[in-house]
Amino acid sequence: KNKEKLLLIRIICLPEDDNKIDKIIKATNSQTSLSASALRATDNIQYDIETHLKSKNLFYERRKNYYKNRGKNRDSIVTIESMAQVINALIDKQPHLSLKAAGYLVKNDNNYIRIFRFKDVQIYSKAFLCMKKILELISDLYSEKNDFTENYPFHEALYFKFHIALKVLQNYTGKNLNEYNILDIDSNKIQDNIVKENVKEIIDSAKVYSKVYKMELLAVAKSKHFTEKILEEE
Repeated sequence: KNKEKLLLIRIICLPEDDNKIDKIIKATNSQTSLSASALRATDNIQYDIETHLKSKNLFYERRKNYYKNRGKNRDSIVTIESMAQVINALIDKQPHLSLKAAGYLVKNDNNYIRIFRFKDVQIYSKAFLCMKKILELISDLYSEKNDFTENYPFHEALYFKFHIALKVLQNYTGKNLNEYNILDIDSNKIQDNIVKENVKEIIDSAKVYSKVYKMELLAVAKSKHFTEKILEEE
């Protein structure tokens, strides 16, 4: 026999206020398995970053695919994970950690608190725009084949993209790049020749390190010791 069953459902009419929506999401997802970034999405600092980045024509995805589903250009979308990677690599000078699996820096409480500790949201936009510009300049270096691209393959540059970006910015601020002096950098004035020189220097150093310690280049890029060595260099 078919027995009638009752199913309890809850219907919530969402308000237009994003803060109220975040509170509802946080309250209703307490027993739902969510990604690390989703769990952080309702934090005040994440809302503040999202609001600020809009003024820079960047769209901060606190909620997965929120802006993608609204047709925003992929190049203008910033995820919580990618922002964490940039701040960790540039301000906290740990490019090797930024190469770990997506979500690692956000999932770990200590890392998350360390990275998203700044109240001045301009630090986040400035660091991200500098990283974005440097990646564009790296890509431009490989627009056509030449001796440089043969000796320094594109995939190797990508292995060390965070190391390269850190060293490039130190050309403008000195070795002590931090959350204060990064604000003085105009990302549009970062020069391609400085990027090129740092691609060469980092990859050359990495290949020497690889031979000495018998490590693959990707493993070198993830090595804390290698980061420490290049930061010691003038």
